[in-house]
Amino acid sequence: MRIPRIYSSQPLSDSMQQSRAVELDSFASNHLCKVLRMGLGRELVLFDGSGGEYQGEIELADARCARVRLVSQRQGVKDSPLELCLALGLSRADRFDWALQKATELGVNSVQPLITVRSEKWSAARAEKKTGHWQRLMISAAEQSGRCSVPQLHAPLKLTDWQPMAADLRLMLQPGAQSLATIAGNEMPTSLVLVVGPEGGFENSELELLSSSGFVEAGVGPRVMRTETAPVAVISLAQFLWGDLN
Repeated sequence: MRIPRIYSSQPLSDSMQQSRAVELDSFASNHLCKVLRMGLGRELVLFDGSGGEYQGEIELADARCARVRLVSQRQGVKDSPLELCLALGLSRADRFDWALQKATELGVNSVQPLITVRSEKWSAARAEKKTGHWQRLMISAAEQSGRCSVPQLHAPLKLTDWQPMAADLRLMLQPGAQSLATIAGNEMPTSLVLVVGPEGGFENSELELLSSSGFVEAGVGPRVMRTETAPVAVISLAQFLWGDLN
């Protein structure tokens, strides 16, 4: 039987050293006790994003505040050597959720939701609510995929207000553009910012803005992909060429 992996929002190293039990937050506790139906004494693995994993046993099976006794510590799966930021134009909820989940599984380090001309209309209240939902979705994807870190999720921003991080390579996805391998040539970038538009793509003014910020058009073949499919394809190729997908 597969041992579940659960993310802890609190640091685990001190608790391990001091032989203290760890109390899980309400979301993790509910998932553990109500969804997985795990009871006293069951084994599980905790991680806190610092790179390690902690084996433990359930000491209190409470759906509101479960408690886990840590037994041992070990090195977890390392992050990819390619630092990757995905900036993704907001689209329909189900498509955006799917893209975030798969990007997490593929090893992105950070995600920047972008409000573009062709994005759906977003209020501040809706954006705040969805940010919590997206964070939980990425935590679940990290738990399932064996990652020991959860990507950093930035608050949604208008494309015109976004200041992308410094990186060896900045790419904006466009149908029919040159491939990733052609763009990089013999270089081996260690950091990449990838920006993907919403349904319908970017307006010309947005493409000009990205180009002026150092973004180069990149493609993944002759077919036009949906907004949720495109980042998965590009991230997979980038991880194969320069990361750990090999």
